[in-house]
Amino acid sequence: MVRPAPRRFESDAYLSFMRFIRNLLTFLLLCGVLLVGLLFAVQNTDLVPLDLLVFQLSERSVALWVLLAFALGGVIGMLTNMGLVLRLRASLMQAKRKLLAAEKTQLKEQTQVEERTRQADQVSTSGNGHQLVTTPATEKSAQLE
Repeated sequence: MVRPAPRRFESDAYLSFMRFIRNLLTFLLLCGVLLVGLLFAVQNTDLVPLDLLVFQLSERSVALWVLLAFALGGVIGMLTNMGLVLRLRASLMQAKRKLLAAEKTQLKEQTQVEERTRQADQVSTSGNGHQLVTTPATEKSAQLE
């Protein structure tokens, strides 16, 4: 059986430091992307019209058209992934409901087993001082006598 590796660094200070590092790296990456976009826009200032077969848009810089296409692709990608995320969340909620129902059933069955065990463990004292454990088998034999 493979055991998961123990977590050595779970202190609040370590976690907050790692959160800071993640935020810093995200910020630096965002600044880098913005810088590249700005350099691209500055170097591509040629004016071109965008022809959409039946409709022609006015002349704008090449950088604007490329950056708009990039942004539109990002938005479309996020929208398509949103459908997947919503389906996965719905599936997760359904699994959680099934788990809760199974846990309730298990608890009910466990309570019934404990009650039967208590009933089976009840000890009655016979007339001669011996203790008899009353079980369905002993009750049946007592009825036959």
